[in-house]
Amino acid sequence: MNVPTAYCMAAFFFKTIASLNEGYPTLFGKGAEEGDEEGEGRDEEEGDGGGDDRAEGSSFQDKWGWIKCVKMVSDCVHENWGTIFKMNVMEFLNIICFILDDAREEKRRQDEYKRRLKI
Repeated sequence: MNVPTAYCMAAFFFKTIASLNEGYPTLFGKGAEEGDEEGEGRDEEEGDGGGDDRAEGSSFQDKWGWIKCVKMVSDCVHENWGTIFKMNVMEFLNIICFILDDAREEKRRQDEYKRRLKI
């Protein structure tokens, strides 16, 4: 592979990652509302998945990242991991967004129920 081709491929990769980050901000800890589980307990200097982010004391999400997401989707659609790894990226990300929104809605309902019990 020649150098210009390698640069084009790298540019495409980084443009795609930037597009995913922009299109799905709550998946990556950006855009999470105050008190949401995505934003809690996370350092400002997070790893990007490269290097040795598995140091002792790192959070579960930092350590397992996408594997946790694969498990969540697998549990939701009742498919094995192999099927999930072959899934269309947009379908995968939309299911993750649904799971996160559903969890937030359930938490909101529980909080509302608890608030009503106190009245």
